[in-house]
Amino acid sequence: NLYREREKNHLYKWVAVRKGGELINIYERDGEEGVLKFAEEKLLTILYDEGQNPKLVTYSDYIKWKKGVNVQLGLSEESVDMQQSRFKEHYALWKLNKRGVEGENLIHLLLNREQQVCYEIARILLKRFPGMANDIYLGDEQFGQSALHLAIVHDDYETVSLLLNSKADVNARACGNFFLPEDFKLTNKITDYQGYAYYGEYPLAFAACFGNKDIYDLLIQFGANPNLQDSFGNTILHMCVINYSSSMYSYAVRHWAKPADPHVVNHAGFTPLTLATKLGRKQIFEEMLEIMKVEFWRFSDMTCSAYPLNTLDTIQPDGSTNYDSALMTVINGSTPEHLDMIGSEVIQRLLADKWKAFAQRKLIERLVLLIVQLITLSIVVYIRPTELPRLYMEDPQWDDYIRTACELLTILNCIFFVGYQQLGEIRTQGMRGYLRNLKTAPAKAVFCIANLFLLLCIPFRLMKKHEIEEALFVFALPGSWIFLLFFARSAKLTGPFVQMIYSMIAGDMIRFAIISAIFLVSFSQVFYFVGKDMDAKQKLEDTNPHACRISGYTIYTYNTFPETFITLFRASMGGYDYEEFSCANYQALTKTLFVLYMFVMPIMMINILIAMMGNTYTTVIAQAEKAWRQQYAQIVMVLERSVGKERLAASQLEYSIRLDQEGSSGMEVRGLMVIKQTKKTRARQRKQAIYNWKTIGRKVIHTIDKVGTEQAVLLLHGHDRLDRVYEDHVQPEKVPSRSRTPTRIGTTLNSSKRLKTTTMVVGAAVTNTHEVRTDEAVNSMLLSAPPSLSGEGATMDWQPSITPVEERSEAKSQEDRSEASTPNLGIHRTTPKADSPIRVVEYSRTIRVRAADTIPSIELPNIPTKQTSSTPPHRAVS
Repeated sequence: NLYREREKNHLYKWVAVRKGGELINIYERDGEEGVLKFAEEKLLTILYDEGQNPKLVTYSDYIKWKKGVNVQLGLSEESVDMQQSRFKEHYALWKLNKRGVEGENLIHLLLNREQQVCYEIARILLKRFPGMANDIYLGDEQFGQSALHLAIVHDDYETVSLLLNSKADVNARACGNFFLPEDFKLTNKITDYQGYAYYGEYPLAFAACFGNKDIYDLLIQFGANPNLQDSFGNTILHMCVINYSSSMYSYAVRHWAKPADPHVVNHAGFTPLTLATKLGRKQIFEEMLEIMKVEFWRFSDMTCSAYPLNTLDTIQPDGSTNYDSALMTVINGSTPEHLDMIGSEVIQRLLADKWKAFAQRKLIERLVLLIVQLITLSIVVYIRPTELPRLYMEDPQWDDYIRTACELLTILNCIFFVGYQQLGEIRTQGMRGYLRNLKTAPAKAVFCIANLFLLLCIPFRLMKKHEIEEALFVFALPGSWIFLLFFARSAKLTGPFVQMIYSMIAGDMIRFAIISAIFLVSFSQVFYFVGKDMDAKQKLEDTNPHACRISGYTIYTYNTFPETFITLFRASMGGYDYEEFSCANYQALTKTLFVLYMFVMPIMMINILIAMMGNTYTTVIAQAEKAWRQQYAQIVMVLERSVGKERLAASQLEYSIRLDQEGSSGMEVRGLMVIKQTKKTRARQRKQAIYNWKTIGRKVIHTIDKVGTEQAVLLLHGHDRLDRVYEDHVQPEKVPSRSRTPTRIGTTLNSSKRLKTTTMVVGAAVTNTHEVRTDEAVNSMLLSAPPSLSGEGATMDWQPSITPVEERSEAKSQEDRSEASTPNLGIHRTTPKADSPIRVVEYSRTIRVRAADTIPSIELPNIPTKQTSSTPPHRAVS
């Protein structure tokens, strides 16, 4: 049906979905005039008010169109009313009943083709009918997508500028099914926000995801808001995290006009920082911390800074637990990226401060209590009598009093652990928080169960049910000793091996148990069938030909199904009696089945288990340091949950300092002070920034020399295009001749030469030329940022200072040395011979570019996100 409707619709004949189309042929044959003539003949009748005034599309208009499309395509109408929540009334110029099957118009088809000729045709039509800038897709898959979204996706700055000048909606939302995360499409539940086309719905989010800073600035200039949230509550910064764009994140947070707010929480409860920890984005996580920090002092490459703890620490100002904090998310992560993030300097410093504040003392207290309990339990086991009168103290001996005292100490320890510590944690965290914390400490969970078993022994002792008491006691003993693994996790020597045990039990053993159970159950049924009469054959007389010749014990291993299951499991470990099969009903068949079973279980399955465990061992031991850090961090978190709120709040005051900031709830913000070594000193950062400014200047100059002023205006908005022109113009192996008259800034010329001053404004073909004469040379320039948001963009005003130029008569080598000593600011000078007349012409340029080009380096020192003025500071480069 979809193919048939496309064949009937003239829209797809004018511009095909993949290639070709009537309109394309007209443009290639007749150019712009042909396109305009086509528009006058064909498009006026399918536009509202003949293309003069757009019409407001209401929800009833949309429902009417949607039902008509469903009838044409043979679809159900059940989901029509589901779109009201995301529909927004908007103005449109293209009639709804004349659109494509997805609600698209001609502009959408042209911008989807990814061909330059299609972009040119789209711009011609937009200039003729500006109202089409607000038309959007109305189909379920690409609902809400506008021409502005398509132009941003294809990095078409010129079309984006034209659409915005045509009053396109800068906050249009592309929220169709095609733009949803993949896991949300399947389960209707967000897990990792990963999708083939999930770009944040808004045009500004699209620009951020594709890393186009020029288009980002242009959208900001036309009123886009970086803090708007999409259907999942994600802002621009969340989308930068999802798409792993650290440079774009820094640019959005430090934007001179509208800096993005890094504290916005999405619908899942994540700020951009905590979302980075959840997704394991280490690089952007560290970039966020550097942006958030408050620097106090710096000495060479050493710096002292404070990192705000409001979203980083698990302890909130009132002492409650923030389970969505960055630290908690990193520790509970299971990917290699999370292990790398735990090794971050800030995370390690925070864990070390927590360890000193309360965790170390708590760990020692619990270890002492555990050792006392294990000693008393051991004494109880070693001197427990077998006679019931002595057990119930009816006929006691001297060692029974010692046993009773140890039993009382054990019970007191259990009551203290369960009744005081665990119930206190439940009261502090709540049952849900307690269970979440217990999941990270399996040994503690086993120890809790062991203590409950020991407490249950009391009523059965009073009821003199020694069998049940001993059964509970037997299970409680190993559970108590297993708690030592909890403390072994904190040691660097044993921590990785404890992690191996947990990984093997939770992963390898469970997989092995599931697969091996299938074989064991199936073979158990067979051996139970052929071996259940073995004990009966033993009772037959020796004269009977079916009698079993094995004597001395009764063969009962295959009498019941559970016994058969246990026997086969023991056989898989190498423990079996092969001669018993001679007593089976079908000896040959039984022995054949047993050989087959031995191939499957001991040879294949056991070796698979060994291989899986070996792989787990190799994986963990290769990251032994990281694995131990994770175990250490989880212990600190478990111990933290056992401390009361008041004590936690007081502990946070000990390892943090007060910052001159206020959180969103009005509480003071605490910071973690860290002294660390940086990658670059300030001097090196300044040097890199100056070098970047020089590079930009040279690229601009060479672009103008190569393609001219008017064409350079169209090229300067994209660094990728600028780089191509610059590389084409400057070849490493070709050195310009000294005899050639240079046409660059600060050039020394003969008296008969003049150089024009050029003014360029990006986004508009405006040029102003006038001649300037001077006898002075250029030795510096001033770079300035845009004066305001409403301006045309950032400016670079090269204002030369005046220094006299003297005639020289040095030799060529001395001339080379003088040129080498001149700072390379994109300035090329020629020094004539001594007998040649000299006249210097000043070459002054004023070049307006966007704010993206005024950032000299991504490694700038920290810039506050909130400024009193929207104008960035001036930077002078000499």
